[in-house]
Amino acid sequence: MLLSQLRRSKKGGEMRIDTLQAARGVAALMIVVSHAHGAISKRAAEIGASAPFWQGVQPSVKIFSGVGVDMFLLLSGFFIFYVGWKKSARRQDYLAGRFLRVYPLWWIALTLSLVLTFLTGSAEHGWREIVLSYLLVPYYSPEGAIEPTFEIGWTLLYIVYYYVLYALFMNFEPLKRLWLITLTIAALVSTRLFYEPDLALLSLVTSPRTIGFAVGGWLAYFLLTHEHRYKPVYSVVALSVIAVFSYLFLTSEIWRAQAPIITRVPIALSLMIILIFDPVVRRWKIPMPLMLMGSASYSIYLFHQFPLAIVSGIYKRGLVPPGLVPPHLLWVVLVAAGVVAGLFAYFLFERPLASMKAGRFLQRRVPA
Repeated sequence: MLLSQLRRSKKGGEMRIDTLQAARGVAALMIVVSHAHGAISKRAAEIGASAPFWQGVQPSVKIFSGVGVDMFLLLSGFFIFYVGWKKSARRQDYLAGRFLRVYPLWWIALTLSLVLTFLTGSAEHGWREIVLSYLLVPYYSPEGAIEPTFEIGWTLLYIVYYYVLYALFMNFEPLKRLWLITLTIAALVSTRLFYEPDLALLSLVTSPRTIGFAVGGWLAYFLLTHEHRYKPVYSVVALSVIAVFSYLFLTSEIWRAQAPIITRVPIALSLMIILIFDPVVRRWKIPMPLMLMGSASYSIYLFHQFPLAIVSGIYKRGLVPPGLVPPHLLWVVLVAAGVVAGLFAYFLFERPLASMKAGRFLQRRVPA
């Protein structure tokens, strides 16, 4: 079977698909590229970045990098179902394992963020917002967005919701579990047709973004049960979708203004279909640096903004004269610094925390 051809590695009892591990790294890199561009745009005057490419409110390259976020959300759904498909675990053990996976590293990143804001005198958050941010409980920011005080954590609000929703149905047999979660998400999202919720939690659980969780689950199901039916023409169709939607995304302001579920998710989904199912792609030898970035993708996601914020503060205070560093070179430097910061956090925090979790649940294996 083709499934047996997947290159897997064992790490703490978890199976890994190398192409998707690399996809994690690529998704993280896309987000770093986007945010590094945003940091330069924010300080365009101080940096001397006068070209329209740097001063556009939503330049195409910045928006297209948002596909990385959609990849993260789809990958979360896929791995939750794929690794836990035939495994059984007590609900409390599963939730404890997921808590240790998400929260400790988030607390470190959030604390560093708050320390920076207080040291620079830019703190604007009340205690209520700070407490809710540590708990990853959704609330509306003063700007009307659903995000914690450290804005990068907004995706974690969805991830926590995914874990809780999965835990509610985890005692059902796998396919029934997937159907129940899919129907629950569909029912919640469909309520948006009738009213717009005012409560942040309701806005989150009824968001069309949550559809990606179910879609990722169905990709896992088809890989585990129907992968032998995959035909090369499916990759051709997926590549066509990527080409057409990317062209629209990069050329049409009207198209970019639409919801991500329409504009970006089809691109991310098509990429995942090729990476998961295409036997030629699955046989690619993935470079070790990219595999490392995949392993460190969570740390890169959380910690890449710190060097960007520091450089932004340096230019804000006029410590570097405009034009000293060409904007494109600065962009490359910021991207590299963001990745290095994430890798540093991975070795300093994430890996030791993962080892602690493995020791805690040595006798009780928890699905990823």
